[in-house]
Amino acid sequence: IHNTIIDGSNYGSVITIEENESGNTKLIGLTIQNGKAVWNNDYGLNGGGVICSNALLEINNCYIKNNTADWEGGGVYISGNSDVEIYNTRIFKNLINSTYPTSETNDYKRGAGIASRNSNLFLSNVSIHDNTINHYQGQGAGIRLYDTYIIFDENNRCNIYNNKISFYSGRTGKDLDFSWSFDVETVNVYLDTFTVLYPTEYYARPIEKFSFDIQNSYLDQPPLLSDYFVDPNKGNDSNSRSEEHTSELQSHSFISYAVFCLKKKNNLLFSFFLLSLHLHP
Repeated sequence: IHNTIIDGSNYGSVITIEENESGNTKLIGLTIQNGKAVWNNDYGLNGGGVICSNALLEINNCYIKNNTADWEGGGVYISGNSDVEIYNTRIFKNLINSTYPTSETNDYKRGAGIASRNSNLFLSNVSIHDNTINHYQGQGAGIRLYDTYIIFDENNRCNIYNNKISFYSGRTGKDLDFSWSFDVETVNVYLDTFTVLYPTEYYARPIEKFSFDIQNSYLDQPPLLSDYFVDPNKGNDSNSRSEEHTSELQSHSFISYAVFCLKKKNNLLFSFFLLSLHLHP
């Protein structure tokens, strides 16, 4: 399995599947590597390893690694109302690269592992890890979805971890970044391993749209205790801030005192909220 190697030699996308509505293409037992997206009128600079457009595709027992794109989908790029199912596959060490990684442009770089638009995606026992976006405005180094329905297999769980955005400027969703132009229900994410056990917006965006069931974490993370509040108008620094004092009614009035209290609980993780805050020069 995955011993048959298809090497793109850094000259063009390795595999392109398109317009096969009448059939289901299967990629089984392949290593797809060293692809590099080059400009074309249909896909721009998207899709270094695999491009799937308006097609049915199954990927099974494959390695997709060391592929590069300038825009979206370093490993896999999906578009055009495709239906893609991926089983028992590793997608790793793929790259979204940019000639000007710190430039302030409107060109977002998305999905070093997988990027998908206007499609359906099913993942079963897929590992997506160590993919990197080398740009100031990176989104979803692991998976970036737009108007895509995704299902994670609950029984054969996936692993998503250690995906990175270089030149990080504060954009959230390093592992997962999803967006839709329509209302969607909560996405159930069943994972064996994620980067952390208690995801925040830093790792998955928008965090309120995810329901996580994670068994293991790649990084050590302290347990999430509760929220922590600071309100300069209504706060009270006489609070002892015991573990029960975790609502807005027991907020502190000064940030400095709240930070002091947090340092005393260094084995716990809090969400830190600033209420009624007004900043003056």
